[in-house]
Amino acid sequence: LQMSSHGKLNQEYTLQIHKYTLNKKEWFLELSTPKQAVSTQTELLKSGKFEEFKFTFIEPLRKKIDQSVFERCRRYFLTTEDEFEPDWEAAEEEEEEGKKVIRVSMYGHGPTGFHDLNGRWYADRLWCLPRNP
Repeated sequence: LQMSSHGKLNQEYTLQIHKYTLNKKEWFLELSTPKQAVSTQTELLKSGKFEEFKFTFIEPLRKKIDQSVFERCRRYFLTTEDEFEPDWEAAEEEEEEGKKVIRVSMYGHGPTGFHDLNGRWYADRLWCLPRNP
C-alpha cells in the first residue's frame, strides 16, 4: 500500500508478492485453502458479486469470465437440483510449474485444479456452468 504525501492511503490497493499482484477486490477474498476458495466462490455466486468472483480463478481464466458467463453460472448454481458437493476425499495433489495444485471433482463436472499461489488458492476451471449450456 502506498501513502500519499498527506499520510492517507492511495485509492489503488495493490500488494506485490513476488511476481503476483493482488488488486483491492482480490485482497479481501478468503482463499487460504481450496475448501475456503470454494466456499468463497459459492458465497459470491449467491450474493451476485461478479467482480470479486472473477478474482477466485487463475489469471488466464479471469479474462474469459464476463457478466453473461457469471449470470449463467449463478443461475445454474442457484436453481439446479444437481448435487453441489466437491469430492474432497478423492482430491489429488500434484505439482505444476513448481506450484502445488489440488484437483477435486466439482459438482459432477470433472476435476477442477486449485493452484497455490503464495498461500492463496485459485481455481483453473469454471465449475459452475451447466454441462449443456
